[in-house]
Amino acid sequence: MRVFPYHKPFPGVKPPQGFTAISLAEENDYGKIHACLWKGFNHGDNPDDDRDSRMLMQSSPNFRKDLTTVIKASNGDYACYGGVPEFYYTVGFETICHRELGKKELQQ
Repeated sequence: MRVFPYHKPFPGVKPPQGFTAISLAEENDYGKIHACLWKGFNHGDNPDDDRDSRMLMQSSPNFRKDLTTVIKASNGDYACYGGVPEFYYTVGFETICHRELGKKELQQ
């Protein structure tokens, strides 16, 4: 593995008003995660009830709730989901998907 040094500070980025970034260690709602991923990958407007797949996704022995982040909208829904898959721990954060909800609220 090759490691590249990075010495510059990361820019201070704040979510738009009404949005907050939280880790799954702080709040972990399988239903909201499922809806975010369902709509973020354009599976349709109404998610099915398969929350078991989201629980299975987090059942890996190396899954890190503290490294998985959601952006929570002012209405309580999750607008964006991202994290560090097991094979990326040495690479960095990956944004998995974002919902149309976040785009619409940002444009207003």
